[in-house]
Amino acid sequence: MNLPQNIVSKITALGAGLDLKKIGLHKQKSKIKKTRIYHVPNQYASNKQQLLYELLTNIDLPKFVFSRRGASYVDNARYHIGSHYLVNVDIKNFYPSINYKRIGHIFSELRIKISAIEPLTYLTTCDKYLPLGFVTSPFLSNLVLLKVDNDLFKLSRNNKVKYSRYVDDVSFSSNHEIDEKFIQGATRVLKSMGFSLNDSKTRIYGPSDKKIVHGLVLEDHTITISQEYLNLVKVHIEELQNRKKNKVNFTESKSRVDGELSFIKYIDMKKYNDLVTSYSLE
Repeated sequence: MNLPQNIVSKITALGAGLDLKKIGLHKQKSKIKKTRIYHVPNQYASNKQQLLYELLTNIDLPKFVFSRRGASYVDNARYHIGSHYLVNVDIKNFYPSINYKRIGHIFSELRIKISAIEPLTYLTTCDKYLPLGFVTSPFLSNLVLLKVDNDLFKLSRNNKVKYSRYVDDVSFSSNHEIDEKFIQGATRVLKSMGFSLNDSKTRIYGPSDKKIVHGLVLEDHTITISQEYLNLVKVHIEELQNRKKNKVNFTESKSRVDGELSFIKYIDMKKYNDLVTSYSLE
């Protein structure tokens, strides 16, 4: 993870200049599908997190990581169109598995001065782990998983399998069967870095099965929208509205929702209109 020295200096200065007493947040429950606890930072923390995020995105991430800036889970789904076999796995308790020590280690690897590491870690974690709701969490989790990604990519390449990841959702696809031995190998890679799979969410698809990634149905040359995808978009809309209501930075959240709505509008106008009406989006 190499950053230009001027970016390293800016991140160090940001950390050194933080007033920890001004950092605050509150927790909010999502009402869509299942209970999710979002950590909503106050305006001071949100602004500082946004500055840090902009600086961190100078780090190039692998093309098979679709939770990077400029990519999306729609791109991740498209990546696997045409494959005869598909396996989706979910990393269990993803953000809670990334504790403050891992985040501090990331800043250390970026050559941030020791005096700035503790305040930066305080800014980006809550209850000693990476929280859901901070703009910095997805990118920091990508940095934590860099070794995992590279190892899984090598394992996949050696077995003629395509690999991709979007946050905690991992997908493998191929034109030959992906056997249990391969899945066990992937599980060992994750365990070596302190992660485990949520076995109840593992999905294995064969040539005759309807293949789904992030609730998007993969067809021969395109994708269609499932109810799972609509539920995910509803979660993102609710998160955006909560951020607006609490007057915290919502730039990235709005960009994501705008992209999702544009995609739904392109694929299915009726489902788009239903969302607009339900959430008073226009």
